Amino acid sequence: MKQLLYFLLMLIPAFGANAQNPSLSPSAFTAEDEVTITIDVTGTGMAGVADAYIWIFSNPDLGGGADGVVNGQWGNSSEAAKMTPAGPNKFTFKFIGTTMFGQTPAQLKSFGFLLKKKDGSAQTPDYKPFFFDPLIFVPSMTRIFPAKVDKDDVVTVNFDNRYAAANSNDQRMTPTTATIVVYD
Repeated sequence: MKQLLYFLLMLIPAFGANAQNPSLSPSAFTAEDEVTITIDVTGTGMAGVADAYIWIFSNPDLGGGADGVVNGQWGNSSEAAKMTPAGPNKFTFKFIGTTMFGQTPAQLKSFGFLLKKKDGSAQTPDYKPFFFDPLIFVPSMTRIFPAKVDKDDVVTVNFDNRYAAANSNDQRMTPTTATIVVYD
């Protein structure tokens, strides 16, 4: 009986070895970071294919999601969705969340994806969810929001005195002319 139990326990890792877990680089990322997905499709319906295409989507199971801009039509993936071969049954793909989904960092919570043939005739299971880290505010002496402005934008300038120099002349801001229009 013990031998049967040991035999069964030895088989469990063999079945788990075919589980295809994608790796993400870097392991922690925000919606504004470039992320590289690497996946081995051995043991899936995509094993042995020469070309793989990603089908990527944001906020699976959360609502407010979007398909990746590279997806194209299910039966005819765009060339922008073609993954880069990285060895037998291995593929990589790089993207930046805000660019890929056309959403702001505040709207992006997670993403998921699958790999498929160009015509959609074979695919992997869905891999999801992978979570974006929130953006972290880094305090500084001066902060201007937004970073890029146009003549019609509202601009906020924040001066944090805790980071100011001890010399009062270094604390002075350069005089600037601004046109302010007030609407009734």
